[in-house]
Amino acid sequence: AMDVTGLSLEQVRLHRDAVLAKHCRRLDDAYSRGAFRDYQLEHCGFDNSLTYSHEDAGNATDPSPAEQQLLKRLARREQDLRSGSLQHVTGRAVYDSLAIVNRSLFTNLCGPVFERLLRDGWVAAEGGQQQLYHLYEQNEYRLVPNFITTDLMLQLGHLYFDLTLREIEEKQLLAEVAALCTSLGAELRGQAATAGSQAPAIERAVLYLGVAEGLCATDSVWAPPEWAGGEQAALMDEQARLILDAAALHKGPLLGTVDYTMFRVRGHYTRSAALARYFRTMMWLALPGFVFDEEIVPFVTPLALSHALARNPALRERYEVIEAPVAFFVGPCDDITPELMRAVADSICGEGASLDEWCGRQREIRDELIRRDPTRIVPQCPDDRRLPQVRFTGQRYIPDSEMFLKLTDWQQRPFPSGLDLFAVMRIPAALAVLQDDPPTWAGYAPGLTELQTAFAVLPPPGTADNLYWRWFHLLRTLNDKAPAAAPEFMHTPSWGRKNLVTGLASWAELRHDTILYAKQHCAECGGNTLPPYIPGFVEARPDVFEELRDLIALTTDQLEAWGLLTPHLRRAGGGLQEMLVFLAGVARKELAGEQLTLRELDEIRTFGGSVEYYTQYLLLGAEGGGWHEITGPDRRIAVVADVHTSGGAVLEVGVGNADEIYVIIDCGGDLVIARGAIFSYHEFVHPVGQRLTDEQWHELLDEGRTPPRLPWIRELIGPAPLPELPQRYRYSSGC
Repeated sequence: AMDVTGLSLEQVRLHRDAVLAKHCRRLDDAYSRGAFRDYQLEHCGFDNSLTYSHEDAGNATDPSPAEQQLLKRLARREQDLRSGSLQHVTGRAVYDSLAIVNRSLFTNLCGPVFERLLRDGWVAAEGGQQQLYHLYEQNEYRLVPNFITTDLMLQLGHLYFDLTLREIEEKQLLAEVAALCTSLGAELRGQAATAGSQAPAIERAVLYLGVAEGLCATDSVWAPPEWAGGEQAALMDEQARLILDAAALHKGPLLGTVDYTMFRVRGHYTRSAALARYFRTMMWLALPGFVFDEEIVPFVTPLALSHALARNPALRERYEVIEAPVAFFVGPCDDITPELMRAVADSICGEGASLDEWCGRQREIRDELIRRDPTRIVPQCPDDRRLPQVRFTGQRYIPDSEMFLKLTDWQQRPFPSGLDLFAVMRIPAALAVLQDDPPTWAGYAPGLTELQTAFAVLPPPGTADNLYWRWFHLLRTLNDKAPAAAPEFMHTPSWGRKNLVTGLASWAELRHDTILYAKQHCAECGGNTLPPYIPGFVEARPDVFEELRDLIALTTDQLEAWGLLTPHLRRAGGGLQEMLVFLAGVARKELAGEQLTLRELDEIRTFGGSVEYYTQYLLLGAEGGGWHEITGPDRRIAVVADVHTSGGAVLEVGVGNADEIYVIIDCGGDLVIARGAIFSYHEFVHPVGQRLTDEQWHELLDEGRTPPRLPWIRELIGPAPLPELPQRYRYSSGC
């Protein structure tokens, strides 16, 4: 008689199914079907549909008495293995490798990596996929169970956020900005012609708007507006050249000293010429301001600009059309704006006062503006950003820049870390990393304590009035404790660090998407067969999926209220919400110990194809073709953004190629290895004059010239990529 005492659970089932296949019994387990498929199809008369069915073929026979005894011994061995598959040693879960039912699929997991998987229940490894979903599609072809991660859905959320903002900017806001600058400039030119001694100051506002008007123009070569005379054109040419060169800190002819490296087109604005024009124009209207220093800019200049805007309802409405979407996506302006200047001037001079009356009381207006200055983030930069000033559209308040402001020192800690944000939110994993390698600057600890008190309670998702804050809250939710019924590995300290990496990468994407507006502090398909049963799993965080769904729903509702929701964005938003509702429902069933339906399992199995379709629709629209039509940086998840400036360098944060994650799941008493995709996070210092674009970041990734990952992340994912996962069984999924 065959000795079964040393067999693994996987071997037990293969021996059992070998007997059943020999007698033409239906095998519904995917791996057994893969192992015995040819034998069954050739000898047992099964058709090629491989449908879900427990019926045997018409010529099925009974096992012999000896085979029946073997099946009984195999069943007892299976029961023994299942009962001891998960044990606890000194309070930690330890998994029995013999109880894993699909170990042979993962020959790439060996040595210390496999030992870590058995010890912790999960392990991550460096990967090279350009898209997260590419790994899930590979899983489908290899009969590998999917583990759908929060990373995958946060990536889709980022893609929807970024593509929505991009579409609004390119198709709506660029034209609005051009029309506003042209109309407001024309009105001020008329005033300058009869303004007497105030004419030069008003003329400065005309030239300021003229630069914006020229930057918006569709011509590929810069040219001043047609109305500009010789001296006017020369001044605007000089100013525009500084913007287009985006080379260094420089004193310009119109608005004083400006860090022109900030005008380097980056983020999603490299995707088209129109977006690049929008980027330069809006950066000009938001970054350099009208400083409260008569030697730099006459105070009459912003007074005239604000007065003309205030007294023309059509222009104010157009200004609000631009302001509202930006405030909704990113947040409120963190500067003195023309609207605040109007409110202050009206309180001093009375509503409806003339420009002459404003100018007559300009000292009072200036002093009151300084007293009521709402600015919370004051960059300590070598340009004029640290001085009181009026900005036409202004830069946006974001909480992370305020945190960086208090946690950096130009000499002793010139650069912050993304970890700081999560330490402020009291995320245990972030605090543990910082405890292992604490900042040496003495001001860090008191600054962190102050911020932890100030940000002790983040605005609840239902009350936050912009998407940036909501996304920040979502990252806080992600790093909350996992539900009690979640798999044991999701309660380990190492999983907390995995969530921290996910949060950091998603934050880097958020900063990439909002790089123009956020105020930066300084110091395929084939085959035709249906699948057999394959287990699949979703990361058990329904709270994260549901909060992200609410964020997407709010976005579509608000865009519809403004008349900006195109059919493309409506369908994209609805599709993403449907996916999130499905994943949240599956996660709740997992936590409740409920069995998933075959339809749910099939949707998990093919989720990579669903994400591929959704990604292509977002990027190409309904009329788009396949993945081959997507070109440029949008083909990859890798993005980069500079988030802090200090001296001659910037802090860059970015997402690289997708990493892999392997987990052990208890599936009804069976231990199953599943594979998923997770973010990779990068953080490094880079020369200020070389602020990275996505294209340059991709070159560094492809050439292997990226700076080393942070030590605690390298420890988490291991020293090197794993060998490629083999394809053990032949299988064509049809997707």
